[in-house]
Amino acid sequence: APRRGRGGWAAPATPVTRPVARELLEEAGLAFPAVGGGGEAVRLALEPGAGYAALLTDVQMPDMDGFAVARAIRRQCSPDRLPIIAMTAHALEEERRRCLDAGMDDHIAKPVEPHRLVAVLNRWLKPFGRPRTLPVAKAAEMDAGLPDSLEGFVLAPALARMNGRAGTLRRTILDFLDRYGDAPVRLEHLRRAGDGPALERYAHGLRGSAGTVGAMAAGAAAAALELAAREERWEAVPGLVADLSAALGPALASAETLRAAEVAVEIAPEIPAVPLLDPDKLDEALRALEESLRSGSLSAAARFDALRGLLAGRGHDEAVDKVGRAVEELDFAAARAALERLTAAWTRERDRETTP
Repeated sequence: APRRGRGGWAAPATPVTRPVARELLEEAGLAFPAVGGGGEAVRLALEPGAGYAALLTDVQMPDMDGFAVARAIRRQCSPDRLPIIAMTAHALEEERRRCLDAGMDDHIAKPVEPHRLVAVLNRWLKPFGRPRTLPVAKAAEMDAGLPDSLEGFVLAPALARMNGRAGTLRRTILDFLDRYGDAPVRLEHLRRAGDGPALERYAHGLRGSAGTVGAMAAGAAAAALELAAREERWEAVPGLVADLSAALGPALASAETLRAAEVAVEIAPEIPAVPLLDPDKLDEALRALEESLRSGSLSAAARFDALRGLLAGRGHDEAVDKVGRAVEELDFAAARAALERLTAAWTRERDRETTP
């Protein structure tokens, strides 16, 4: 949300919902840094000369929740200088009031509806440029191997939340599988450990992610467990954990079928020849990505795609995937560490090939 070319966004709670929100904001033509926690959001917002036009913040974050973020910023920065917009899984009037009392200016319920998000942003960003709109998905983007129905998911509203892009929804469902494929085991572990706050946080993240991908039964079960853990109704927790695991089963199984179909396509017999590699071009791509990661620039995603294309089929797939997952989750520190290992592996390979 640029004012003097800049914007602000404290990242949503889970890696499943975060890339979706990021994609919607980019489609609306907004420029923004994305951060992983409340403390970093406060630091960036209050930097001298920061000039952000708005801060979009989750309510629940790892180190400092959205209410604390808003109170910290409001001690030094008025709403006229920096509007703060809350994102929360609770659509209740009580939650909206808590947001306003903490110094926030508006409230968006999750799962996020794209046009609602853009409407709220337009309300607060009106002084800083033309109204934002979301482009209509093209036919190819609406047909990306996603079936008409998928057990455990309600696809129509989930697809609308992706602005009609079936490929984005498919990828997000697979992210959901990666993140919560072991949820029944983890839920039972947290229950046995009696760790109420951790159980509440895990159920909250699962609830938001399930809502994003349309796993409505799982989302409702996660909401019930989250509430019981918050209210310390321990006698209800075992049954609610069992209910959530049962609701997740069909969704996880369906996501596995999508993953299996993807793998089948990847190992199809017609494998194109790997083109000759230009070492200088690869070195340049590695340096460019490292620069984007070091500066926290969202150009990292495009630069990673270019790097992945250069290394496709050259035996570095696992290392490349680690970099890609970290970039997708906006964990730039982890991405830099993975990129360093990938660069070292490539350097060793190049040296072997050039040594007489």
